[in-house]
Amino acid sequence: MSKNGNIKISFNAPSVNLHPPRGCLCRTALFDGAAGSAFFAVILVVIFTVCAIYYMIFTRKGLSHPGSRYGKGFMVALSFMAALHICNIATHFFSFAPAIKYWVTTFKVDFSRLLLTATYSFGYISTFFFLLFAFMLVVWKRTDVEILYAESPSTAAHTPQNGHTP
Repeated sequence: MSKNGNIKISFNAPSVNLHPPRGCLCRTALFDGAAGSAFFAVILVVIFTVCAIYYMIFTRKGLSHPGSRYGKGFMVALSFMAALHICNIATHFFSFAPAIKYWVTTFKVDFSRLLLTATYSFGYISTFFFLLFAFMLVVWKRTDVEILYAESPSTAAHTPQNGHTP
């Protein structure tokens, strides 16, 4: 510490003065950027879910359908994009851990490190599952065709059985 209470850090360059946190302004400023990124992650997950629902239900094709290569590729790309974005946010929160630990021990700031740990752990777990979903789509090689039809009982009685009309 220097004489005026600032922390001096030197990285083989001119020294930089870091002021210790006063009040909660610096903590809120630190987490505002991460909260903005997390908001975009929520929007990305909603877009991913809407696209998956639209593709699976409204096109009446399963991802194993031979004509679904474009949709399958789109879902893999969207899954990778969501995984990378969520991993970026989790790493962003993970990088706060040393600063929070320093503030809690040095300045007796009241902050739940368990909440921070749960935040970036959930981000890494979500990333794993998005990547697992993308991997499963890439290696899924079913040969049978499944077409999703929503039939009412009245139309089910008039459908051909075994490919023959009654």
